[in-house]
Amino acid sequence: MTISIDGKKHKGRLQMRFADGDFPRPYRSLEVTNPDYGECLIYVTAVGIPKWVDPLTVEVPYEYFITEVTKPNAAYLKKRKLQKSGLKLVEG
Repeated sequence: MTISIDGKKHKGRLQMRFADGDFPRPYRSLEVTNPDYGECLIYVTAVGIPKWVDPLTVEVPYEYFITEVTKPNAAYLKKRKLQKSGLKLVEG
């Protein structure tokens, strides 16, 4: 069982250059940057088939749960502050 901060399974694509590091592996933790949350610690649940983007770069699709936000971005902090206050944002 995995502890997810939002209860959702996310999908992502990681571009890796030759000799840049290890591929994401299922059932392992990894640190990534998510545009909605900021820097996050994630738990990888599935990894897809890598696809060549250029001669030295591959793109690896993967699915994951966010387990912890280590460095939240401004959008996440604003969303969290609104949730705590119980107010709803009305744009118009």
